[in-house]
Amino acid sequence: MDALADRVRYLADNLSGTHREFAATVELEPTKLSKSMRGRRRFRTDELLRIAERMSVSTDWLLFGSGISPTPAAPHAGPAMARRTREARRRGEILDTTWHLLARHGYRVRLVDIAAACGTSVAALRHYFPSKQQLLQSALLRCAEQAFSRQQQELDLVSDAGAALRRLIDQLLPRPGQSQDEWLIWLHVSTESARRPELRAVHGDFHRRWLDLVAGVVDRGVAHGDFTTRDAHRFALEFMSLADGLAIRLLTGTPHHTVETMREVLLEHAQRSLRGDHPVAAPR
Repeated sequence: MDALADRVRYLADNLSGTHREFAATVELEPTKLSKSMRGRRRFRTDELLRIAERMSVSTDWLLFGSGISPTPAAPHAGPAMARRTREARRRGEILDTTWHLLARHGYRVRLVDIAAACGTSVAALRHYFPSKQQLLQSALLRCAEQAFSRQQQELDLVSDAGAALRRLIDQLLPRPGQSQDEWLIWLHVSTESARRPELRAVHGDFHRRWLDLVAGVVDRGVAHGDFTTRDAHRFALEFMSLADGLAIRLLTGTPHHTVETMREVLLEHAQRSLRGDHPVAAPR
């Protein structure tokens, strides 16, 4: 983590005017930035992704010291910035292709297969990602962040807590397509985190953010008198654990487990646990 903080500090010192201006650019409170660069606070995954995007470097460079690195020039410097923009776009395309392949093949996926799907060569992949491990971890990170951001944006559009919880449940259902692929990615991350300590921080960060997301919806309902519960975070832990278990059974083909069954069980659990006058399980 010290090396990570040093690399962020390098960006703040060399690619921005002041630390306060850097904090504004990456949308991070100055006090949080200061604590993180001093090692007194851990950078969140979404913060690192935003820093990488705004400073035109790769998350690989922030995390591992390799990949697309900064140059002494300002981040908006003409041709250099245009080149970095093209590289960032191409890097994003590679990551999106990789995580879709990961969802189907897991860690067995080969670099040659990823390169073929991207219409490029293994050597070109290594220009962006020096190792297969860094490519796979960055792809997992991108997939999880995209899923979380989409869910958060959807919930921000709903003011009623009961409707928000129902929408969240509908978004959690592993229907064929992107939602199912994202669940498969999450299962791969969970499995690999048990074997690879370097993935546990990423896994833990997204798990905490999901818990906070669910707890936030519940807190909103309690504040408006729709829900009653003593501990929103305890409910969130139970709710997400139940969702994980149901999704695993559904994706592994357990008999009598369907998307609709999963939806009904989650709604019934929420209704029993929150005990509000406002019905969670209102008609769709």
